Amino acid sequence: MRTRNADGTYSYENTVTYSGAHDRVRRLRGPADRCIFGCIARRYEWANLTGDYPNVNDYAQMCGTCHNRYDQARKSMEPGFTTVHGWPLEIRSNAMPPAVAAVVSEAAHSL
Repeated sequence: MRTRNADGTYSYENTVTYSGAHDRVRRLRGPADRCIFGCIARRYEWANLTGDYPNVNDYAQMCGTCHNRYDQARKSMEPGFTTVHGWPLEIRSNAMPPAVAAVVSEAAHSL
């Protein structure tokens, strides 16, 4: 987020919006064009894997159905994980569930 200073310059906060994070991933890694689970779809998305939204390597390409299923599975596996519009409110456990670790590993190998 930027703020205009009195002298006409801009200051930037060290924050990233949900759409801004996804736009940055698309800009740096290109449009999503496949699903890491092998699905065939008309449209693909960049899905954040662990909640580290500013990290462009913390995203994997998924179809919309797998992206939704992944987010729902992640919510059910991580103790204390809840979201508002996709953003984590609270994560009480730093341990990554094995299923999430497997997807993160697969995404890293597809870079």
